[in-house]
Amino acid sequence: MRKQIDLIWDICLQRYRSHQFSCLPNNLPIHLVRMANMGNWTYSKAFVLLYFAVMWPSPNVYGLSKQEVAHLKRRILEIKAKIDQAILRVVRARESLSQRLVFNPQHGCSDGYSYLAHTRLCYRAYNRRKNYDQALAICQTDGGTLAMPRDIATNDFLIELKNAANRNAFFFFGLDRRNGSWNYVDGGGLRYTDWGEREPNNYGGNEECADYFPATKSVEILRNKWNDERCSRLVGFICEAVGKCPELTAPTNGAMNGSNSYGDVVTFICNTGYNLVGSSTLTCLSSLAWSGNPPTCARCSDGYSYLAHTRLCYRAYNRRKNYDQALAICQTDGGTLAMPRDIATNDFLIELKNAANRNAFFFFGLDRKNGSWNYVDGGGLRYTDWGEREPSNHGGNEECADYFPATKNVEILRNKWNDERCSRLVGFICEAGKLRS
Repeated sequence: MRKQIDLIWDICLQRYRSHQFSCLPNNLPIHLVRMANMGNWTYSKAFVLLYFAVMWPSPNVYGLSKQEVAHLKRRILEIKAKIDQAILRVVRARESLSQRLVFNPQHGCSDGYSYLAHTRLCYRAYNRRKNYDQALAICQTDGGTLAMPRDIATNDFLIELKNAANRNAFFFFGLDRRNGSWNYVDGGGLRYTDWGEREPNNYGGNEECADYFPATKSVEILRNKWNDERCSRLVGFICEAVGKCPELTAPTNGAMNGSNSYGDVVTFICNTGYNLVGSSTLTCLSSLAWSGNPPTCARCSDGYSYLAHTRLCYRAYNRRKNYDQALAICQTDGGTLAMPRDIATNDFLIELKNAANRNAFFFFGLDRKNGSWNYVDGGGLRYTDWGEREPSNHGGNEECADYFPATKNVEILRNKWNDERCSRLVGFICEAGKLRS
C-alpha cells in the first residue's frame, strides 16, 4: 500500500507543478478510507492525497458515498486544525528560540556581527557580491571564516541574517566539494543538510560551492534551501567569527595576562607594595560576559597591612592606650578596632602584634559593655580563641578583650584572648577598609 501511495505521490507532485490537478486513480481513496477508519494517520502522504480526494470538487467520482465524504471531511478538518496548531507551536518555538539565542549584537562581537549562544560564535551576512574565495578572504580579514551551519538552529539563524540583509539574493556559506566530497570550509564533514529538492545537482558540471536560495525564489519549496553553485559566481555571503568578551585593561599599578575569547582566563597581578582587591582571575563565559568585575590594585595607609581574606587593612599600634582611647585613634584612621571573626583573621592579627611587640598585651574590638560579649560594631561571637579559664572577669571589672603576649610565662595562654580592664593601658590593633590607588 505504501509503495502505491509513494508512486501516486510522485505522479501528483509532478502534475501539480505543471498545474494538472487530476492525478488520483478512482480506486485509491477506498484504500485511504480504510487507513482512515483504522485511525492510521501517521503516513503524511496518504493524508495529503486523501485531503485532495475528499476536499476537491465532486469527490463522488472516486466512488465515495455522501455519508463517507461528510465523515471524512469532518475528520480531515479536525486533523488539519491540529496540524495547523502544531505548525504554529513550532513557529512560535523557533521565534522564541531565536530570541533566546541572539544577544545584543554589539556585545562581544565586531560591528555588524550578531551573537549566537548556541554556537558561541558571531555571524554577519554581507550583502556584497563576491565569489567564494573573495568572500572567504573577507571573513578571514574579520578574524573568522565563512559560516558553517552544522545544525538546524544555526541554519535557521543564518537564514534570518541573510534575509534581513537581502531577501532576493543568494548567499555563500562555508561548504564546498573542491576536494571531491562536500565538506565544511574547516574540513569538517556533513552530518546535517538542508539541500533544496534535487540539489546538489552540479548543473553545468562546475557547481562546487554552496549557497542559500533567496527567500523570494519563484519555486516556493526551494526558498532559503541549500544550493550547489559555481564558486566563481558573485553573490552575498555569511561570515562567522569567534565571540569575544569585552576588552579588559590592566588595573592601575598592576598587570594582566590572557585574551578575551570564549573560555579564556585572564590573570591579574599588582605591583610591589599594592594589593589586589577582587578576584585574581576572570573567565570569559559562553554569554560573552566576564565571570566578575575586574579587580583593582590598591595599598593601605602607611603602617597598615592588607588581608585579602577580609579585604581590609590592619595595623598593630605599640602605644599604651586604654580601650576608648585606642578606639578613637582607629576611628581617626578611618576605621575601628580590629575584629577577628575567624581563625585566618585571628592568625593575621597575632602576626602583626608580635611584629610590633612580642611582650605586650594588645586590645582588639571586642567588649561586653552591654552585658554580653560582642564585637565593637555590634556583631555577635561565632568564633572565639579564649585562653584557658578565660574570660575570667578577674576583679569583677574585665569588660574588654585583648591578646596575651607571645612571651606569656604560661605557654598555653600565649597569643590567646583575655578579658581585660577597659581602663588598662596596652597596645591595640586597628582595622580600616580604605585603600589608596
